[in-house]
Amino acid sequence: SDTESLSPSERGKPLVKDVQSNPVLSPLFCFANIQNYFNMSDLNQLIKRLEEKKSALVAFHDKRWPARVGEIAIAHFKKNFRDAGWNDNGLTRWKRTRRQEQGGKDVYYNRTPLLSDSDNLYGSFTYKAGMGRVTVENNVEYAPVHNNGGTVQHRITPRMRKYAWRRFFESAGITDSDSPEVRKQKEAAMNDHDRMWKRLALTPKQTSTVHIPQRKFMGQSTELAQKVRDYTEGELLKIIGDI
Repeated sequence: SDTESLSPSERGKPLVKDVQSNPVLSPLFCFANIQNYFNMSDLNQLIKRLEEKKSALVAFHDKRWPARVGEIAIAHFKKNFRDAGWNDNGLTRWKRTRRQEQGGKDVYYNRTPLLSDSDNLYGSFTYKAGMGRVTVENNVEYAPVHNNGGTVQHRITPRMRKYAWRRFFESAGITDSDSPEVRKQKEAAMNDHDRMWKRLALTPKQTSTVHIPQRKFMGQSTELAQKVRDYTEGELLKIIGDI
């Protein structure tokens, strides 16, 4: 050991080695030997490449990464609509709607809960990209209550009553040419859910209170985080490459 190689008078003192006393370990000697194996022009080229990588990394962090991650997040959130559930450590399905439970051949009965003819909620995702950050938004007025669940109160407008009548006649299969007797027969054959449209059209109430179950479609997600991680790591490998 190092202690055993010391003289008796040196034992117990701190172990200090004077590098300069050994020419093999001196900085000047080491530098001279390095030059024999490493051309300085190679070092300059390496420094240049590192500077280029740095510039590429800054551009990726400040511009390309935020924009692409915004797109990835929106695609993930839209997938929740199509899957009729929340994707986070697996799919948690949304509560089915009455129209889905009722069933039917019409597209109206077979859409997932938050999709519609206009797809207003589905198509209203946007993102705001900053330097190294991105915010995804959905500014539709009723987006929060669907994402979080809750109770809403809305006014029953003439337009809403007109829509309710249309839904009632469509559900019953009643046409303008039907006689009063045929209309009664068709209405009697309706299920309770479809009769709801007539009750809505005729109600004397001016407002209606509706409970909206939570159907989460935005938020932190394990699957989304993995998608972002895979994209980020892949792009970094492309940029860094073989230095």
